[in-house]
Amino acid sequence: MATWEGLRSYIKSKYAVAEDQFEFLMLGFSMDDGRTQKVIVRRLRLGSDEWAEIASPVCPVGSIDPLEALRSNGQVVVGGLALADWDENLIVFRHSLPIKDLDLDEFEVPFQIVISLADRFEQQFTGADTY
Repeated sequence: MATWEGLRSYIKSKYAVAEDQFEFLMLGFSMDDGRTQKVIVRRLRLGSDEWAEIASPVCPVGSIDPLEALRSNGQVVVGGLALADWDENLIVFRHSLPIKDLDLDEFEVPFQIVISLADRFEQQFTGADTY
């Protein structure tokens, strides 16, 4: 799985994909507690290297106190809250990793963490289940 196409194929073989564009995949998950969470995996470039960004919506920008967001970021090991670069009104929880030499555990563990933390933060910050 050392290419973006290899990662896309892996994701499509393991998960139900809601939207499949060449540069990104969008998926939806049902959480154990009945909540739902969307996640986007997209290809990024850093120089000549391919990276995968895993991002999941948390809340609109005005729904969170910036100090609370920074405190929350300081408590996580993988990923962090960020302003979505595709929607300046959306806070996401995201993590990026290089695709070169990527193995399944290096993708699956942060993938699952992003989904669960984004849902937890959405519930904590808004009390809603919008995403």
